[in-house]
Amino acid sequence: MAVEIQHFTVSIPAGTPINAPVTTAITIPVRIVRQVDWRVPNGPVGLMGWRLTMGKVKVLPIGDDWVVANSESGTWHVDDLPDSGAWQVTGYNTGTHPHSVYIALHCDLVIRPPRLPALPGPGMWKSAVGAGR
Repeated sequence: MAVEIQHFTVSIPAGTPINAPVTTAITIPVRIVRQVDWRVPNGPVGLMGWRLTMGKVKVLPIGDDWVVANSESGTWHVDDLPDSGAWQVTGYNTGTHPHSVYIALHCDLVIRPPRLPALPGPGMWKSAVGAGR
């Protein structure tokens, strides 16, 4: 079970063409994302598509280019995704009304191994040897 759940609502403006999509940052702290829940309410009827990106590079969905949904929700159980926290939603909306996608990122803390102390440099050995004279 994830330690945190980060919630986002991203609105994709009307008249956003598929060849010039809008990108919205949904930045989180450095975390391991374990699960992504998403929901698109009733309304877009095939005129809006979205995807999760980092640096405008598609991360999810795997396979399909865009999530095109209307009154639908889904869950992706994921492993080995980047943990920088620099998430984005990129989307288009060729309709005449703005539409939203709701995202929940289920996250765990990143546990890094402790840093080892630095090894003594050459200067330290000389001073230690000279000190013993």
